[in-house]
Amino acid sequence: MVRQDFWSGVVVAGFGLLALLWLIPNHAGTNPFAQMPPGLVPSIAAWLMVICGLIIASGALIRMVREGETLVSTAVRGGSANLHSTLSGVSA
Repeated sequence: MVRQDFWSGVVVAGFGLLALLWLIPNHAGTNPFAQMPPGLVPSIAAWLMVICGLIIASGALIRMVREGETLVSTAVRGGSANLHSTLSGVSA
């Protein structure tokens, strides 16, 4: 579960950075008559995504280091029999 938290935080922070660096500057548009820039609210939301994602990922990383876990699991769960039974709808 800790590994999933880490990678989830990384993905959320990555989407926030993608929004900040590419989506908002290229697709937010302009409105010369508006009181505030059109990209302000999306930028705030993207910064919140980056901050929350980094908090989740760093907390999970600290727990992983304490527990001695790796970032990527090398264990193989199940096997071809489980895959076949799952695909055919028959439970083992």
